[in-house]
Amino acid sequence: LMQPIVSLAAAAVVHSSFMEERVAEVFKGPILRLFLPRDQKAAPSKTEIERWKAATASKERCQFATFGHVNRAKCLDTIIMAFGQSQKLKAGAQLVIAGRPDDKEYIREIEPLVTKLGLTKQVTFEYGVTNNRLLAIKNDTDVFLNLRYPNTEGASGSLIEMMNAARPVIAYRAGCYADMPDDAVVFIERMDGLDAVVRAMEDLMSNPARRIEIGAAASAHLVKQDSARYVRNLKKFVLDTQ
Repeated sequence: LMQPIVSLAAAAVVHSSFMEERVAEVFKGPILRLFLPRDQKAAPSKTEIERWKAATASKERCQFATFGHVNRAKCLDTIIMAFGQSQKLKAGAQLVIAGRPDDKEYIREIEPLVTKLGLTKQVTFEYGVTNNRLLAIKNDTDVFLNLRYPNTEGASGSLIEMMNAARPVIAYRAGCYADMPDDAVVFIERMDGLDAVVRAMEDLMSNPARRIEIGAAASAHLVKQDSARYVRNLKKFVLDTQ
């Protein structure tokens, strides 16, 4: 529907270079590339981030987490299988899967998979979490996972939320995710399969200093991407294109 929609527009707004390239293929008018503001969802405070930095190196178990709409595109089965393939992760990590259970059929696949792989003590599902509970998960998490395939989004709200928590995020280098700097996200290639997921998880689990370093880079990348700047840029674009 992109072409018929933009054919009605005098100008277009996108939220990633990935989407800007797609729109530019069918629309020759002015395009403004903005960003998803980091301050639209609750994030760990500076105090909580400093507390996490001090605690993450000595935690008994490394907590991984993923959140958002629970559906097949989030590749949760891949994450669970990667977890089950690693004795290191089984022994020293836990995984929280939180979000709204949109795809009931997919949930009926991944919940038994956790049992089949003997991960019932390591993997927890939390559906329909409140904002307060989600903030608590952000505060407690050491590493986020945000694998997405297929990746057709113009931008990812969950990715911005995870990066804004000053934690490292493991993601496939594709679509709008590839807009992020290499030092602010741990990128892996989907074609490298489960081994790439396992390596990334094990590496971050065993390297607290790298967790802190990547999390700080993620937070620094977003520091100027707030709602006030978004509105200023959008207002200027609208006035300039009238």
